[in-house]
Amino acid sequence: MSLEIITAVAELLGAIAVVSSLVYLGLQTRKSAMEDRARTIHDISASFSDWQITIGTDPDASRLWAVGIGNFENLNEIERVQFMMIFGGVNRILEDAFLQYKAGRMDEHIWKSYISTMVFIGDAPGVREYFETRGHQHTKDFIDMASDLKLEAP
Repeated sequence: MSLEIITAVAELLGAIAVVSSLVYLGLQTRKSAMEDRARTIHDISASFSDWQITIGTDPDASRLWAVGIGNFENLNEIERVQFMMIFGGVNRILEDAFLQYKAGRMDEHIWKSYISTMVFIGDAPGVREYFETRGHQHTKDFIDMASDLKLEAP
Protein backbone atom coordinates (compact mmCIF):
# COMPACT_ATOMS: atom_id res chain seq x y z
CA MET A 1 0.00 0.00 0.00
CA SER A 2 1.38 3.36 -0.94
CA LEU A 3 1.63 6.36 1.35
CA GLU A 4 -0.98 8.20 -0.77
CA ILE A 5 -3.57 5.45 -0.19
CA ILE A 6 -2.86 5.36 3.54
CA THR A 7 -3.22 9.17 3.70
CA ALA A 8 -6.51 9.05 1.75
CA VAL A 9 -7.93 6.33 4.03
CA ALA A 10 -6.86 8.29 7.13
CA GLU A 11 -8.53 11.45 5.80
CA LEU A 12 -11.71 9.50 5.02
CA LEU A 13 -11.77 8.00 8.51
CA GLY A 14 -11.17 11.46 10.00
CA ALA A 15 -14.03 12.93 7.98
CA ILE A 16 -16.35 10.10 9.07
CA ALA A 17 -15.37 10.72 12.71
CA VAL A 18 -16.07 14.46 12.38
CA VAL A 19 -19.48 13.88 10.75
CA SER A 20 -20.37 11.27 13.37
CA SER A 21 -19.41 13.68 16.15
CA LEU A 22 -21.54 16.44 14.63
CA VAL A 23 -24.56 14.13 14.30
CA TYR A 24 -24.13 12.99 17.91
CA LEU A 25 -23.78 16.59 19.11
CA GLY A 26 -26.93 17.59 17.20
CA LEU A 27 -28.92 14.74 18.75
CA GLN A 28 -27.69 15.59 22.24
CA THR A 29 -28.51 19.28 21.76
CA ARG A 30 -32.02 18.43 20.61
CA LYS A 31 -32.55 16.07 23.55
CA SER A 32 -31.25 18.69 25.98
CA ALA A 33 -33.60 21.33 24.54
CA MET A 34 -36.58 18.98 24.89
CA GLU A 35 -35.62 18.25 28.50
CA ASP A 36 -35.25 21.97 29.18
CA ARG A 37 -38.74 22.65 27.81
CA ALA A 38 -40.21 19.84 29.90
CA ARG A 39 -38.44 21.11 33.03
CA THR A 40 -39.65 24.66 32.37
CA ILE A 41 -43.26 23.54 32.03
CA HIS A 42 -42.98 21.35 35.12
CA ASP A 43 -41.50 24.15 37.24
CA ILE A 44 -44.21 26.62 36.24
CA SER A 45 -46.91 24.02 36.76
CA ALA A 46 -45.54 23.17 40.21
CA SER A 47 -45.46 26.87 41.15
CA PHE A 48 -49.03 27.38 39.97
CA SER A 49 -50.23 24.25 41.79
CA ASP A 50 -48.47 25.33 44.99
CA TRP A 51 -50.12 28.73 44.75
CA GLN A 52 -53.56 27.18 44.21
CA ILE A 53 -53.13 24.73 47.09
CA THR A 54 -51.95 27.51 49.39
CA ILE A 55 -54.94 29.72 48.59
CA GLY A 56 -57.42 26.85 48.42
CA THR A 57 -56.49 25.28 51.76
CA ASP A 58 -56.31 28.48 53.79
CA PRO A 59 -59.82 29.79 54.55
CA ASP A 60 -58.58 33.35 55.14
CA ALA A 61 -56.60 33.41 51.89
CA SER A 62 -59.56 31.92 50.00
CA ARG A 63 -61.86 34.60 51.39
CA LEU A 64 -59.36 37.34 50.56
CA TRP A 65 -59.06 36.03 47.01
CA ALA A 66 -62.82 35.81 46.48
CA VAL A 67 -63.63 39.18 48.01
CA GLY A 68 -60.56 40.91 46.59
CA ILE A 69 -61.30 39.91 43.02
CA GLY A 70 -64.93 41.02 42.99
CA ASN A 71 -65.27 43.56 45.81
CA PHE A 72 -61.83 44.98 46.41
CA GLU A 73 -63.28 48.08 48.06
CA ASN A 74 -64.83 45.89 50.79
CA LEU A 75 -61.40 44.86 52.08
CA ASN A 76 -59.76 46.74 54.94
CA GLU A 77 -56.24 48.17 54.54
CA ILE A 78 -54.41 45.06 55.81
CA GLU A 79 -56.59 42.77 53.68
CA ARG A 80 -55.86 44.89 50.62
CA VAL A 81 -52.13 44.45 51.16
CA GLN A 82 -52.64 40.71 51.62
CA PHE A 83 -54.75 40.49 48.47
CA MET A 84 -52.10 42.38 46.49
CA MET A 85 -49.48 39.87 47.66
CA ILE A 86 -51.69 36.91 46.75
CA PHE A 87 -52.55 38.35 43.34
CA GLY A 88 -48.96 39.44 42.78
CA GLY A 89 -47.81 35.88 43.45
CA VAL A 90 -50.02 34.36 40.79
CA ASN A 91 -49.13 37.13 38.34
CA ARG A 92 -45.43 36.37 38.76
CA ILE A 93 -46.15 32.76 37.86
CA LEU A 94 -48.28 33.80 34.88
CA GLU A 95 -45.65 36.28 33.72
CA ASP A 96 -42.99 33.57 33.92
CA ALA A 97 -45.22 31.29 31.83
CA PHE A 98 -45.75 34.12 29.34
CA LEU A 99 -42.04 34.84 29.02
CA GLN A 100 -41.27 31.13 28.59
CA TYR A 101 -43.98 30.89 25.91
CA LYS A 102 -42.55 33.91 24.08
CA ALA A 103 -39.07 32.35 24.27
CA GLY A 104 -40.38 29.17 22.63
CA ARG A 105 -40.07 26.99 25.73
CA MET A 106 -43.81 26.41 26.06
CA ASP A 107 -46.30 25.26 23.45
CA GLU A 108 -49.29 27.47 22.70
CA HIS A 109 -51.88 24.99 23.99
CA ILE A 110 -50.11 24.88 27.36
CA TRP A 111 -49.81 28.67 27.48
CA LYS A 112 -53.52 29.01 26.74
CA SER A 113 -54.33 26.85 29.77
CA TYR A 114 -52.58 29.46 31.93
CA ILE A 115 -54.19 32.51 30.37
CA SER A 116 -57.62 30.98 30.94
CA THR A 117 -57.12 32.09 34.57
CA MET A 118 -56.61 35.66 33.43
CA VAL A 119 -59.56 35.55 31.06
CA PHE A 120 -61.76 34.12 33.84
CA ILE A 121 -61.12 37.01 36.22
CA GLY A 122 -61.13 39.53 33.38
CA ASP A 123 -61.42 43.13 34.45
CA ALA A 124 -62.71 42.58 38.00
CA PRO A 125 -62.21 45.42 40.50
CA GLY A 126 -59.32 43.71 42.32
CA VAL A 127 -57.59 43.01 39.01
CA ARG A 128 -57.89 46.65 37.94
CA GLU A 129 -56.56 47.85 41.29
CA TYR A 130 -53.60 45.49 41.13
CA PHE A 131 -52.53 46.53 37.64
CA GLU A 132 -53.09 50.24 38.37
CA THR A 133 -50.94 50.17 41.51
CA ARG A 134 -48.52 47.28 40.86
CA GLY A 135 -48.41 46.92 37.09
CA HIS A 136 -45.01 48.61 36.98
CA GLN A 137 -43.58 45.50 38.66
CA HIS A 138 -44.13 43.48 35.48
CA THR A 139 -42.69 43.60 31.98
CA LYS A 140 -44.37 45.83 29.43
CA ASP A 141 -45.04 42.80 27.21
CA PHE A 142 -46.89 41.05 30.04
CA ILE A 143 -48.95 44.15 30.84
CA ASP A 144 -49.83 44.57 27.15
CA MET A 145 -50.84 40.91 26.88
CA ALA A 146 -52.98 41.17 30.04
CA SER A 147 -54.64 44.32 28.70
CA ASP A 148 -55.41 42.60 25.41
CA LEU A 149 -56.96 39.69 27.30
CA LYS A 150 -59.19 42.04 29.28
CA LEU A 151 -60.46 43.48 26.00
CA GLU A 152 -61.20 39.99 24.68
CA ALA A 153 -62.82 38.67 27.88
CA PRO A 154 -66.56 38.03 27.70
